[in-house]
Amino acid sequence: MKPVMKRAGAGVPSANRITLLRDINDDGIAETRTIFLQGLNSPFGMALAGNDFYVANTDRLVRFLYHTSETQIIEPGVKVIDLPAGPTLSGLSSMRAIYCRSVLRAGHSSACTAPGTVNPGVATK
Repeated sequence: MKPVMKRAGAGVPSANRITLLRDINDDGIAETRTIFLQGLNSPFGMALAGNDFYVANTDRLVRFLYHTSETQIIEPGVKVIDLPAGPTLSGLSSMRAIYCRSVLRAGHSSACTAPGTVNPGVATK
């Protein structure tokens, strides 16, 4: 697994940030690269619901206030829920944070189930 992760760009420790790439002239190539959000803990997923920008870190789900066209979030986030950090949530390639039908789920992809059900290792808000 390590060779695959390295080839995908995950062969180094997490930068603990989210980088924003913007294509200004619609040619499919990002002209700008900015640090959108920093001070995170190995973020593995994100979701936007209205003006709420959610980030799933390895240890907690955090909500930030987002305004359209913003290129950086500097206000501190609010913890939504602790996530069970550890071996069950350490496979970064198989984790996700999804927002669907007014339910935000963060957890290991094999633990995510149909809306309305809860499995160990899944935080629902």
